[in-house]
Amino acid sequence: MNKKRLVSAIAAIAITAGVLAGCASQTPTTPPATPPATPPPATEPEVKLGMSTDEGGLGDKSFNDAANAGLQKIESEFGIKSQVVQSRQADQYENNLDTLAKENDLIIGVGFKMEEAVKNVSTKYPDKKFLIIDAVVDNPNVQSVLFKEQEGSFLLGVIAGSMTKTNKVGFIGGMEGPVIGRFHSGFIAGVMSVNPEAGALLKEGTMVKYAGSFNDTSKGNELAKDLYNQGADIIYHAAGGVGLGLFEAAQEMGKFAMGVDSDQAALIPDKASVILVSMMKMVDQATYTSAKSMIEGNFTTGTTTLGIKEGAVGLSPTLHPELQANTELLTMVEDYSAKIADGTIVVPGTLEELASFTPAQ
Repeated sequence: MNKKRLVSAIAAIAITAGVLAGCASQTPTTPPATPPATPPPATEPEVKLGMSTDEGGLGDKSFNDAANAGLQKIESEFGIKSQVVQSRQADQYENNLDTLAKENDLIIGVGFKMEEAVKNVSTKYPDKKFLIIDAVVDNPNVQSVLFKEQEGSFLLGVIAGSMTKTNKVGFIGGMEGPVIGRFHSGFIAGVMSVNPEAGALLKEGTMVKYAGSFNDTSKGNELAKDLYNQGADIIYHAAGGVGLGLFEAAQEMGKFAMGVDSDQAALIPDKASVILVSMMKMVDQATYTSAKSMIEGNFTTGTTTLGIKEGAVGLSPTLHPELQANTELLTMVEDYSAKIADGTIVVPGTLEELASFTPAQ
């Protein structure tokens, strides 16, 4: 091989090697295996909420409706719909709560009459949580919420005692017991503080009636007419659905009434013309707060008592125009409210405490 041919051969080998190298660089490689996707975390199970009304039932425009309003707010915010059953008679309480406890995580008993039923059912289901309103159950899985109804009722007593033109005002209670006793005694204390004559009639029982029920509307109408016929021109009720009969009587007779638990003039607009004011009891906040804490995993047990200082009782937002225009009276009510909140005035919560109460000035 001459020198020229040797150079040509070397060049050909170099070119061939370059081509092969270029082909090798373009050969696709198998990508590394993709690691398996991490499965999404398991969804937290939805908290289930159940509530049993007392015998007043839904539609009372008062206590039970207020409790249910708190759960409706939960549904709006969290999308969790509650199971609500209505107890039409006291002997249904325990069965209803037992049924709810089988299917729900938090079970709510509305009203002091459920105390024994909540105690029994919460003992039977120690892994479930319970809320009772207006009574105390000491079981370790129960949250009990009480209100100082006497404080808000005192303010309504001040209004009634100041606005009456006959010096006679009335009180209608649902069923006698510690809770309604707080409404009763607080209202009398407020009236006594501004109108001793009207207060004396209440204190001696002349202008006080009990219906023995929280849902007998016709009884409320009957008792109200009796008090109006005795000269009362304003009647305050703490009687759930019984109060609907009071409003009917007030409208028929051209008198005034006072509502309870909810803003009843707003809830019953066709009776707003006779409702001076309502005593707000924030039952809706109790059910809402308890359910929310259960959903968020920080539910606590034990007993909580709420009053004016905590913003849990007081005047309704809706005031009758005659009351709204009486700025001097409303200022006086604000002053009394401040004194109750800071402890200057201690409102009696029982008739026994009322007996030694010195009317506030």
